Amino acid sequence: MTFVLPLIVLDLTGSGIHLSIISSLETLPFLLLGLPFGAIVDRCDVRKVLIRSDAIRFGGYALLAAVLSARSNATVTLIAIYLVTLVIGCTNVFSSVSEITFISYFVSKSDYSKMNSIVYGIQYTAGLLIPLAGGRSTPWCRWGCWP
Repeated sequence: MTFVLPLIVLDLTGSGIHLSIISSLETLPFLLLGLPFGAIVDRCDVRKVLIRSDAIRFGGYALLAAVLSARSNATVTLIAIYLVTLVIGCTNVFSSVSEITFISYFVSKSDYSKMNSIVYGIQYTAGLLIPLAGGRSTPWCRWGCWP
């Protein structure tokens, strides 16, 4: 979504300012909320935080898919993208901090670094490949994702 949403916003508005706003909304929660959310997660049940953050993200993506498939006007679509991006950005902070904490329950301290690298490697690879694979059938892929 970090790759696809800015492209959708650029396609809707044709404006670099809106592209910058959506990119900022994806990044700012990590910068502003990373440390406070980390302290909150340390006091909570990590499993519940992961489940709740995944449920919120699923709901946000489902709402975004409904708005995009309804082909609402550009203003409604843009507002929905902004709101969903902000909510998902905040829940991603909770989820990322929780994932790091949760891994430590399963591996020894000597294997923690290796396991953490494997988890993030899988996430980043999937985050790159899945939008490319799904781009072929999406109606908003007018810029030629696939031949």
